[in-house]
Amino acid sequence: MERVTRKPTYAKYCSPLINASAMDGIAVISSRTAEANETNPVILKEEEDSLVVDTGDPIHPPYDAV
Repeated sequence: MERVTRKPTYAKYCSPLINASAMDGIAVISSRTAEANETNPVILKEEEDSLVVDTGDPIHPPYDAV
């Protein structure tokens, strides 16, 4: 049975209640990667500029992208 809401539906609370990684990857400080491209790679220092994360891991400041 297909059902469609008449109006948009929003959650009262986010789940989970933390800023969590949606995928496995490398958490970075996005401003430090802004100039990166195929011909201008940016070298990141592990534990300083980047952090390996798994799905669901909390993302703490200063990291703001995965």
